[in-house]
Amino acid sequence: MNGLALLETGLVNIYQNPKQEKLVDGRELHEFLGVGKDFTTWIKDRIEKYNFINGFDYVVTFTKTGERQNVTRHDYILKIDMAKEISMVENNAKGRLVRKYFIEVEKRYRQMVDTSSLSPQLQMFNQMFQAMANVEIKQNQLEEQVTTIKETITSRDEDWRRDATRKLRKIGFKNGNYEEIIKESYTLLEERASCKLNIRLENLRQRMALEGATKTSINKANYLDVIEADKRLTEIYINIVNQLYIKHAA
Repeated sequence: MNGLALLETGLVNIYQNPKQEKLVDGRELHEFLGVGKDFTTWIKDRIEKYNFINGFDYVVTFTKTGERQNVTRHDYILKIDMAKEISMVENNAKGRLVRKYFIEVEKRYRQMVDTSSLSPQLQMFNQMFQAMANVEIKQNQLEEQVTTIKETITSRDEDWRRDATRKLRKIGFKNGNYEEIIKESYTLLEERASCKLNIRLENLRQRMALEGATKTSINKANYLDVIEADKRLTEIYINIVNQLYIKHAA
């Protein structure tokens, strides 16, 4: 692929860009997983369902195909974290297997120095350095955790949907239960706001239909649209997401 170096050939090829980011070709992952849907339908469904962000989780490239190069094919280049998450939510043996493969590849490439080749003196120095570095890392992690908690409590980004999605995805990815944490957030909202999101969503779709919205737009309406339409629900939901984030991921 243009601009990408082939880094690893295994269950699925892993590539690397000039920024040293580990990447996966969406089509190659789709082929390995052996899902029933065609690639375009499958990848678009995953992006929409799990709120992946173009330019952050993946990029779309265009390839000319056909004898006259007059057909444009859309390819999706995924960051390895997105590839792991997609593999996990497939909830089958192949998905679990390739996710473990991605994790092992990451571990291998994080080990930048093979200390076994060092002299005994350098090995001792390396151990001392690593001990000092671990102390500093733990201090930095503690400081980052405190900062994260403070930012989580005070954050009120204008783009609250992206912020909420990012936090819930981080919780879900850490605990392996993204769909469950989403359900929990909505359940807590219904309890605290004394509302029924499914009824509000149906009402929203009916209003959209009366206003002449397209069938596609109506079908795409979701609970986040319902929450955004009510300032009170938005504030309550932001607080719920922040509390879940502090509890599970901070």
